[in-house]
Amino acid sequence: MSETPTHRVKTPLIALTRLLRPKVVLELGPYNGRDSVAISEHCEKLLCVEGRAENVAATRKSLAEHRGRVARFCVSHEEISVYLGNFARHLEQLDLIWASGMLYHFADPVAVIQVLGKVCQRHRCPVIGWTHLAERADAELSEHLGRWYDEDPAGSLLSSIGNARSFWLTPASFEACFVAAGFSNFAFLNAPEPSKNGGLAAYF
Repeated sequence: MSETPTHRVKTPLIALTRLLRPKVVLELGPYNGRDSVAISEHCEKLLCVEGRAENVAATRKSLAEHRGRVARFCVSHEEISVYLGNFARHLEQLDLIWASGMLYHFADPVAVIQVLGKVCQRHRCPVIGWTHLAERADAELSEHLGRWYDEDPAGSLLSSIGNARSFWLTPASFEACFVAAGFSNFAFLNAPEPSKNGGLAAYF
């Protein structure tokens, strides 16, 4: 089976996670938990937060089937307040945020990056991940260039939750957002690589 652009870009991210040797990792949007299993090989505690019940179940199944001594939790965003007592103590220390394939599903990724910046500054931790980028700019959001992307039909496990369109930033705007959010270092681990849905980039 040939390796997809997404798989090619994830490989160095997993390798980077291993090199960083984080103890506590927060993973946003684990989807089916395959990345979660790989991440859990290189940390002591892993918390996954997912938006869909189906994906929460899939991630929990993946983690349960993987043998290991890592303290692992997966909750939906609705369950955070309910489960907070169970895992809040694990987030007193946060060494890494993993945001794999999620930023391009937001109608306002600029605001999301700003929140990531505040969390990372508080914990002095990096964020790594991959996202699709706009190969052309025909729109503007908060003074940042990009284009609007039509999400898959509602109910698709690969679509956004709550918005029919998402805003994809250009590589330059994407980097500018991270710098504006207070990240002192930013780097594309791979040059933006075309895929059927547009440019693809890993970032750190």
